[in-house]
Amino acid sequence: VLRRLPRVRAVSLHSRHLDHRRHHGRRWLALSLLATLVGCGARHPGAGDDAGGDLTPPEPFWRTVKGSYEHWWPTITLLADGSLLLAGGERDVPASEAKRFLPERNELVAEQPMRTRRSKHDATRLADGRVLVCGGGYRQPPTLAPFFSEIFDPTQPLGRRWREVANNSGGTPVLLDNGKVLRVYRGGDYPANYPQVAIPPVPNSRFDPHSESWTKLNTPPSGQQLRTARGFPAPDDDAYVVGLGLKNYRIEHLSGETGRVKTSWPLKKPRHRAGVARVGEHAFVLVGAEDIDDPQSQQTGERIDLVSGEHTLF
Repeated sequence: VLRRLPRVRAVSLHSRHLDHRRHHGRRWLALSLLATLVGCGARHPGAGDDAGGDLTPPEPFWRTVKGSYEHWWPTITLLADGSLLLAGGERDVPASEAKRFLPERNELVAEQPMRTRRSKHDATRLADGRVLVCGGGYRQPPTLAPFFSEIFDPTQPLGRRWREVANNSGGTPVLLDNGKVLRVYRGGDYPANYPQVAIPPVPNSRFDPHSESWTKLNTPPSGQQLRTARGFPAPDDDAYVVGLGLKNYRIEHLSGETGRVKTSWPLKKPRHRAGVARVGEHAFVLVGAEDIDDPQSQQTGERIDLVSGEHTLF
């Protein structure tokens, strides 16, 4: 079922409301997301005997998953075999826990934990099926993000699936069409929330899965880093990065070779932690916002075509 889903690499859960839901809320959110993935993949256009397809969901649409994963801000990565890898997150403190969701059994099972505790990190499935995990800011200073990456290899025996690969801090990873990963520096909550914690500028970098090494690229100017960002591959092995936080609300076209910005498009409304989807090779739709004073941003969306220049609110 999950093999029929659109191309999905990782989903990060970000919800401040989970602080109030505690254990039941965390379980509900994680299991609801998994149930959605299972339910949505059951019927799709062109499937079954009806060539025209049938989008009517099966009954029941929501399903209860066996097991639980009681952390918020984990990553959920679709693996090549159709299973889901859940890794890290928080429950008062960052976690190294990992689990696998097996769709054929409708069950969450234990997986080898990561080598370090991570929260608000990123996970990217590489072209060869492995998963690159980087970043993972801790909630309280002075402890900050781990300055190394990890790779999860599902083909290895249990106990050897996670390993450290290189020194590198967090950021927004973008899997380029050439198989490499461009990591775009993403400023976090520091030092805005904690002025006493100083973070030096971090350069953009590129990861080569074959050599398992990072190459440092350019350093974004101070105050110009995209925050709470989402990344997408662009033509010619470049990247599109959508900034969704701390007043840097724009889309950037970055060179996959140098990491430098080629073109930038401002958004019409503040889109702090908005939902974003790619609807064409060069078009994006953004919906909603969080924790801002402009109610129109919360109640509207916008569509932007980076080639034609068409940019509309809806």
